[in-house]
Amino acid sequence: MFSSILTGAVYGVESHLVCAEVDLSSGLPCFIMVGSLGREVKESGERVRIALKNTGISLPPMHISVNLSPADLRKEGTGFDLPIAVGVLSALGKLPGGCTDDMLILGELGLNGEVKGIKGVLPVALSAVKAGITRCLVPEENAGEAAVAEGMEAVGISSLAQVIDYLKLDEKERNRYFPPRKVDIERLLKEGGAQKEEGGPDFAEIAGQESVKRAALIAAAGFHNLLMSGPPGGGKSRIPPPSCHGASRKRKNNVGQAPSHDSSTPWQGRKPGSVCSLQHSRKAGGRGMPCHKAAFSKPSPHRFRPSPFGRRADSKARDCQPGPPGRPVSGRDAGV
Repeated sequence: MFSSILTGAVYGVESHLVCAEVDLSSGLPCFIMVGSLGREVKESGERVRIALKNTGISLPPMHISVNLSPADLRKEGTGFDLPIAVGVLSALGKLPGGCTDDMLILGELGLNGEVKGIKGVLPVALSAVKAGITRCLVPEENAGEAAVAEGMEAVGISSLAQVIDYLKLDEKERNRYFPPRKVDIERLLKEGGAQKEEGGPDFAEIAGQESVKRAALIAAAGFHNLLMSGPPGGGKSRIPPPSCHGASRKRKNNVGQAPSHDSSTPWQGRKPGSVCSLQHSRKAGGRGMPCHKAAFSKPSPHRFRPSPFGRRADSKARDCQPGPPGRPVSGRDAGV
């Protein structure tokens, strides 16, 4: 028994479509997941099993194998819980055949079956639209964000039971009981361009760091990339370049990924101040336009680190050093 569910993953600020393949077979009862998984993705099997049990569906004692393809792409985040659960239900025959065709599914599962919000829904939805996918099942709080993608019918759900009920309905009944979320993109863009950033970052509030301020002004004037590196508390988040409230599609990839994003607002008119934390696995500077680096003068508190060989190795190295001239050499110093 095999099933395949379409989902997605965010790598840095880029998104990729992922296929959750589920296979059930006889053998030693276990839940195995493969496909270059992060720690939170490996824990998804236990969340899925308990969420299905609390929804009223018990898994039979079978060998359950889950593969997130492509296997060479690193998968991180909790958005794979819901597609894996749907794949298990489809492989068990609990859902009608073909009910998930041409559908994107994203969401995190709680142990009680609740579908929780995740980050990075919009860039994955944009990638799905480019691939010809026009419908997605996402958490209720991310429905407005996914609806920003032009041509995508975003359906918000709040529990695993609702997902099962939705997939058992036909096309007309789905739109009747679970209408897709609609968002006026033009109105959101106008509001985002006209809003005033009251209480936002101001250079007058930053003491010193003149070189970093000048680098930010040059980057904003010339539309250059800007990479700011420094210890926490140095003021990186207070020195974003002045934002341009244009309708750039590339900026949509950052919405929903920045830590300061408000999930209740599907669109933000202001550009995120920093995406360095999203590209921890990429090389500094990335690709494209040249990146100007502005370093902070505050020293790092982690400058001096202990020896990787431990205190015992350091003491042994000191013991093996020759003593000053004139001192008798003991057997310990000679290595006897």
